[in-house]
Amino acid sequence: MRFRLLLPLALLLAGCPGAATKAPVREKVVKAPSQGTFVATPRPAGSAVTRDPSQPTLPTDATGLFPTKPEAPAPAVPALTITTLAGSGAAGFADGAGVAAMFARPTSLAVMADGSLVVADHDNNRIRRVAADGTVTTLAGGPVAGATDGAALDARFNGPLGVATAPDGRIFVADAGNRSVRMIKDGAVTTLAKAAGQLPTGLAFDGRGGVFLTDALDNHVRRLDLASGQLAVLAGNGDFSVHDGKGTAASFNSPQGVAVDDQGNAYVGDAGNRRVRKVTPDGTVTSVQLGPVGGNVPFQPSGVGRLADGTLVVSDVGNNRVLAIPPAAKDQTPATLELATGLATPQGLAVGADGTIYVADTGKHQVRKLAGGVPKRP
Repeated sequence: MRFRLLLPLALLLAGCPGAATKAPVREKVVKAPSQGTFVATPRPAGSAVTRDPSQPTLPTDATGLFPTKPEAPAPAVPALTITTLAGSGAAGFADGAGVAAMFARPTSLAVMADGSLVVADHDNNRIRRVAADGTVTTLAGGPVAGATDGAALDARFNGPLGVATAPDGRIFVADAGNRSVRMIKDGAVTTLAKAAGQLPTGLAFDGRGGVFLTDALDNHVRRLDLASGQLAVLAGNGDFSVHDGKGTAASFNSPQGVAVDDQGNAYVGDAGNRRVRKVTPDGTVTSVQLGPVGGNVPFQPSGVGRLADGTLVVSDVGNNRVLAIPPAAKDQTPATLELATGLATPQGLAVGADGTIYVADTGKHQVRKLAGGVPKRP
């Protein structure tokens, strides 16, 4: 009954002489610094309305406007899906398609220009290729450990731990058992640097004619200049400790995987220190700000990748999961996201050009694929 009375009353008021007809409300999306995004409307003419003190102050380019309500949040990116790209789940060696292929503790991977993956197959002493459809082939190495250069399938590796790629197709290998850095190019393997630390572990091409190299035993980050062949310590003093600083004033504790941004900065999974460290081209080391990471054991970052928006993606080998660390806004703590769980000592991690995340699920002897977009917090 109440509804029937209200409707005629509204019609009557709209038709009364002197009754003002409301003009359409003109809304404008306004971003208030550090306070979010709001929908704002012009202040009505002659209005004595004052701003609610709980509302933010708008920027100067919004003169005459006042916030009315927060802008509706953008829809969240669909949650990613986790699939097995290749590997049967049992340790062994076999080329083939998808789960018909076999690895033995794959420890690192990198993305090639054509979208395929290069994998360091540690216990098989081989470097493998995984095509976009999951087909696995052997690029280099053989059934026994060794240190032989030469034609790719005749060459020998000894427990490779890290791989990296350059846009021109070169593949770099941290050949841990041989304490050397090797290169695969045009179907042949050559040794670029010997005596490359005690346990060369992570590799990344820096886009400036060099390769970053981490060492999990002597706690250094080195840079190999590919033109001169010079391998030099960029940061770290060898101690198992944690200090930010420049060059040898900084220290690490079992640094693992490494990723590089467009400015040539390296991001290192400093597993023993439970941190991700940033290393600039001049060797200055800082600790990346992290939000709460949780987990059953302390955070142990191993593989590191980087999305186009600056989000770091990290495999947490101790908690068998993958996390995303978005860039921190000024004076705010980043909201760390848990992307995948149920893995088995995931070590290597890489990000494709389309944002797809690939993980070396070492304990399950598989290469996993996380696709669909990193979810956003509401």
